[in-house]
Amino acid sequence: MITLYNIPFSYLCLSILLSGFSIFALFKFLYIYIRSGRKEVLPQLFLAVGAVIYIASDTIALIYYIVTSEYNTARFFIFSRELATVLFLITIPYFASKALILKQSLKKNNTFLFITGIVSSAAIILIAAAKPGLFIGSYDAATPVNYRMIVVIQKIEPLYIFKNMMMMIYLLYAIVIFLYSSIKNKITYPVNKILMGLFILAYFALSGVYSASFFNNNWYVNFYYPHISIGIAIFLLLISFGVDDILLNYTSKLLIVNKDLTNILYQDIELGIPNRNSFLNYLKFKIDELKNNDEKFSLVFIDIDDFQHINESFGENIGDEILKLLTSRLLNYFKSYGNLYRVGGDEFVFILEDLQSDDEPVNFANRVIKSFRNPFPISGDSYLVTASLGIINVPHDGNDVNTILNNVYSVIRNAKQTKNTYKIFSKEIVDHSSDMVNRVNLLRSSISNNQFTMFYQPIVDADEKLIYAESLLRCTNPDPSIGGPGEFIPLLEKAGIMKDVDDMVIRKVFH
Repeated sequence: MITLYNIPFSYLCLSILLSGFSIFALFKFLYIYIRSGRKEVLPQLFLAVGAVIYIASDTIALIYYIVTSEYNTARFFIFSRELATVLFLITIPYFASKALILKQSLKKNNTFLFITGIVSSAAIILIAAAKPGLFIGSYDAATPVNYRMIVVIQKIEPLYIFKNMMMMIYLLYAIVIFLYSSIKNKITYPVNKILMGLFILAYFALSGVYSASFFNNNWYVNFYYPHISIGIAIFLLLISFGVDDILLNYTSKLLIVNKDLTNILYQDIELGIPNRNSFLNYLKFKIDELKNNDEKFSLVFIDIDDFQHINESFGENIGDEILKLLTSRLLNYFKSYGNLYRVGGDEFVFILEDLQSDDEPVNFANRVIKSFRNPFPISGDSYLVTASLGIINVPHDGNDVNTILNNVYSVIRNAKQTKNTYKIFSKEIVDHSSDMVNRVNLLRSSISNNQFTMFYQPIVDADEKLIYAESLLRCTNPDPSIGGPGEFIPLLEKAGIMKDVDDMVIRKVFH
């Protein structure tokens, strides 16, 4: 058995330490990839596989030789160690394609190097497997065996030179392309630590090749420690930090996306105030709070009068500007009273909390109406708008979202019959609103069932000669709640179904 006296103890300990670190790095990258599913980690994972094979093979060769004194098998692990570096020929272009934003010309070059790396690696493995002597040299039985004969390539063979030349070309390419892309900010995630690792690995690899070429027959100090293994370990350490940067970058992007998504879902981007979703969420929260205390709050809904007419008359751009100015005015004047939400195209709501008296919502509504007396200046013109307001007191006027919203629409419809005023919710308003809905449904049914008829009233002159006849519309539905023409025609107009009636009248008249 070989004693440790024949092998520098520092070399063995450092080699074992580096093997442990590389295996730890491999499992770390594997764990991160499995948990995060981030494809950006795959190149680091493949590099870690190559690093583990390289460093662990070096360590196993020494330990095996110490335990068995068997030279040929120990050299097989060195053979595996040297073959492990061909993985870099494939991984480096793959790494660049994932980490960098390459232009079309650079992308073609990178693809060429990737294919070349695959072909070269396959050729090196096949030739080395067939003729190992062309790769790591042959064993001279007359030469006394020492640890340097185990870990150091004793004779520089053609295949070994080709492999190392390819390795250096790819490392230099990686340094140039990563440095260029980093300067141009053409990167998909931070690569500073990865670039530093490439510099260090290239230095150790070049230094190792130089030392093996000129000092392999001498007791050169470089080989009293695992030279290239240290470079690979430092490279692994730095790309490990690079993976942390990837995850931090990914996390920061997630936070940005989450913030943007929150803004889209809960913020009105155009006006810069909370939207309907935000209002409904807060309303549910406040309703749940009421179950645990005796507090109350009020909702003051604001509906701009004839806003569609403004858009049709002056254009949607003017309408949008009016909404922005109106929102700014409401925030400037009334932000201290409560939160403002946009719940529709031209509909807003204030949530008034911490009410000191029952008159506070009414006083607030009066002040809002008065604030609209001043016109809104846009591009040298002035635009005057009014609003209809509805007041809901919670929980008195509803203790769940659906009831509250139904009551809101009832009180707003009632207020818009007068316009430029406010209405307080009451049961009578609901009854009236319900009656209106029923009458509209009856009218829709009457149109569908052709329950309208035409009467013709003759118009004569002083000599009782017929001049023309006036057509009069009458509804034959027997339900008395529909009322006469003076009642149901305005209702048809408000319900937006007058066009159907007009078409029906024309058909009947001409018929």
